[in-house]
Amino acid sequence: MITSLLLSFVSQAVPPAAPRQPQAAGLPPAVGRLITPKTAPHPDWEDPDRLREKVAKMMGPEHYREALRETGMQSYLAGEFRSPGPGWVLDGPIGEFDDFNGRVSGIRITGADGYTVYAGAASGGIWKYTYDDYASTGEIVWESIADTLPNPAARAFDINPFNENNIVVGTGEKSRYTGGGMFVSDDGGSSWTDATLDVATPSWFSKTEFRPGSSTTLLAASSSGLLRSTDGGDNWVTVLSDDCYDFVWDPSNSSRAYAISENSTTDRVWRSTDSGASWDALTAPPAGNFSNGRIAICRDQPGTVVIVTVANSSPSVINSVARTNNANTGTPSNVTWTDITNVGGGGSDDPTDIGGQAFHALALGIRPDDANTILVGAQGIAMTTDGGTSWQTQGAGPLDVTHADLTQFYFTNQVVDGDEIVWICNDGGMFWDDIVCVLSCGAREVNGGPETGIAISQIDYSDADRGVAAIGLQDNGVVLRDGTGATWDSVAGGDGSEVTIVDGENGDIWYCNGVWSPAPSWRIFREDAGSDTNTNNASTGKWGVRMYHDVWNSLVYAFAGVDVTSISEGSIGAGWSTAIASPNVSQVDEIWGSEVDGNTLFVAYSASNERRDLSVCRKSGSTWTVTNLTDLAPSGGRVETVTPSYRWSDECWVGLSSNAGDPKVLHVLPDGSSEDLTGNLDSLNMVHSIAVTPFNSDVLYAGTDIGVFRTTNGGESWDPFQTNLPIVQCAELDWVANDSGGWSHKLVVATYGRGVFQRTISAAPLIYVNEDASGSEDGTFEHPYQTLTAAVAAAPAGAILAIKGDTYSEAQTITNDLRLETWRGTTVIR
Repeated sequence: MITSLLLSFVSQAVPPAAPRQPQAAGLPPAVGRLITPKTAPHPDWEDPDRLREKVAKMMGPEHYREALRETGMQSYLAGEFRSPGPGWVLDGPIGEFDDFNGRVSGIRITGADGYTVYAGAASGGIWKYTYDDYASTGEIVWESIADTLPNPAARAFDINPFNENNIVVGTGEKSRYTGGGMFVSDDGGSSWTDATLDVATPSWFSKTEFRPGSSTTLLAASSSGLLRSTDGGDNWVTVLSDDCYDFVWDPSNSSRAYAISENSTTDRVWRSTDSGASWDALTAPPAGNFSNGRIAICRDQPGTVVIVTVANSSPSVINSVARTNNANTGTPSNVTWTDITNVGGGGSDDPTDIGGQAFHALALGIRPDDANTILVGAQGIAMTTDGGTSWQTQGAGPLDVTHADLTQFYFTNQVVDGDEIVWICNDGGMFWDDIVCVLSCGAREVNGGPETGIAISQIDYSDADRGVAAIGLQDNGVVLRDGTGATWDSVAGGDGSEVTIVDGENGDIWYCNGVWSPAPSWRIFREDAGSDTNTNNASTGKWGVRMYHDVWNSLVYAFAGVDVTSISEGSIGAGWSTAIASPNVSQVDEIWGSEVDGNTLFVAYSASNERRDLSVCRKSGSTWTVTNLTDLAPSGGRVETVTPSYRWSDECWVGLSSNAGDPKVLHVLPDGSSEDLTGNLDSLNMVHSIAVTPFNSDVLYAGTDIGVFRTTNGGESWDPFQTNLPIVQCAELDWVANDSGGWSHKLVVATYGRGVFQRTISAAPLIYVNEDASGSEDGTFEHPYQTLTAAVAAAPAGAILAIKGDTYSEAQTITNDLRLETWRGTTVIR
């Protein structure tokens, strides 16, 4: 049996191609920075269930389009208004940190300007750089060209080969980010118009491409089938109705194309001989039923077509790699397939051994001049140079490790030795590698530098203070910017989760990352002046963790399963202890705490029966009292975020996920009652984060799946607060109060696809007063003035004096226009 299998492999190997034809003289070289050597990715990174849940909570494509209209965001994109004041400014991370940035899912390289590289980010729009810019500056200069694209998931895009200003993009990426339609630009990405489809808007597109030599005919693979346009992308008709994962044009005959699709019962490979107008099913491949797939063709031997598939029964790992050498034979039923997965003879180096994640990370490529050299990607990469008789994984031979979760392999004849150079897209960005170099010459990253690089980080967690920002990135670890204008530096790798700034002046943070083995999978560290200390927390019971830093008592809170836990900042060796045992008999999902006194926690849950609840936990002495606000979220919804009050410890604002038309923003009052502040945000799916203007709760900001909104009337109505911020999911908002010198406030937003932005906010200067404080005084919350006399003397006209509740016996003569506010109790001035 083994002998016959090996003979089958040998018979399927294609004879070596004729010597490569010389390329055109004067082609520029591929450029990039040599990356540091990497090891193979951890097999457990990225929890598939968490990723699926994240996508399931996004709006469906029709819901998404309606939300753009109902919230006014579509009018904003059309240029009908701008929010007042200065706009958002990109903060970073820009370019590579530890060689990485964010997930690139699509790539095109054209011959313009030496050559031009286009990147389609998973949720960060479309970017480009040119060789000519590099030649003149010595830097890879990335430019975002799709800031007004109505949906940021831009894997499936193409550039008109006769007009680079004409760009067509189908939005959404399978199992990563739900799309919002197909869009066309005729001005290089400055503006976009809706394409007309003859089917319901697909939730994802996996590929869009012009027919070779045509400026009008395109195909697009999507969740609604294979679509075809003959007018440059403005109008589309369905030519295959099954979910279509991929297609390729035959480079030797542009009337011929191949596609791979599935409909849960009959999965097929198709061929068209009339430029995609009609299709015939080829002989069924050996893969069986599959839930994802890719297809590739060899340029110089176009009869060779290869597919890689993922089984329905095990959607995270590659099931089969199959090839045919007679795809272009006359009769479709005469096409023959051979399985080259090599499971029986490949040991640990065949395509089934390159990790999971194939339900969303799947790539396939064939060297253009050698049909025997095939690359397969999922979490890692496997390559064969003998047509599938044997395989080697990345890190062995010429194939270097770049980053986990492969999305694209790409070859181009626009650079010198283009047939030997594979361009690689993955969760770390864009790279290239010479797969012929026998000395392991090393891979190169093209993510760029800290001033001109790409900025597409997908952020799940963040924290910001004056001059300091920290972010947690799935797959790209924890990254810190310590100092205004400073570069972003990697603190830890792996899957980054929660980050909490405990000392903004020194840039000290606590963070959580994973996935670790042995347990606990998620570990909490203290990072102090570049030194990391493992705090030896217990298992969180879920992906990641949310932490709260209690500045009053020098404690850090987290959770372990159903319990809330805490640890003393100064006694890490003493370990974590249970602070609140099982506040609601359910797995804790998130915790938040009041900055007012450190004695109030807000706890949300992940179990389906309790995810609508919020527990308000109050501490008196050593005893915690738990009040459960049952069913705070409407039916089908859940508590997503809590922003505690600047004034009262048990007041907060709550962001919800819920069905269209249901509440999204609630104001929870100290007595436990709540008021709905949703206004016109009810058409959304959720609010991820809320920022509240200190001592002016009429002015609120909401981070959503389509951008940032502001209300100036306490939630009666909301407007896009979007100027210079692309459409993107906004994961976290932080209000960073004044810096006592410039009296400027910042709103900081961490996005899932475009990195961190900040915006100067016009609000009254804020001067804190706390007579119980000690140490230096500058009017900030951390260093308040300890007397009213000092605060009044320092306060400029129009400032707010935020006075900690107490009795003050200082006689005052106030001549400035000041506003006195109290927090943490009632203030009496005698």
